[in-house]
Amino acid sequence: QALEKVEEVLSAIVGEILGNAWRMILEFLMMALYIAFWLAAPMPLGTQMEELFRRYILLKGLACCGYGLCVGVLLGSLGVDLAPAFGLFAFLLSFVP
Repeated sequence: QALEKVEEVLSAIVGEILGNAWRMILEFLMMALYIAFWLAAPMPLGTQMEELFRRYILLKGLACCGYGLCVGVLLGSLGVDLAPAFGLFAFLLSFVP
């Protein structure tokens, strides 16, 4: 009976973790879609503000890409398995504020 209770608790914990992960992925996708549509047809903010925002996104993307590349190369040189995957995750996670 104790084993069944442990199984029930673990099942609840795993279900909660998966539910939260799914919600986080969905919110990230919605944010990405919103940013993509906003960059494609931004609200009228003025030319100077638009240029500043576009430059920020470009520089942030280049910096995060460089960071992910450095992580991937460093882990690859250390012989870590899945070094490119870790580099990709480093890029994605550093891009999100």
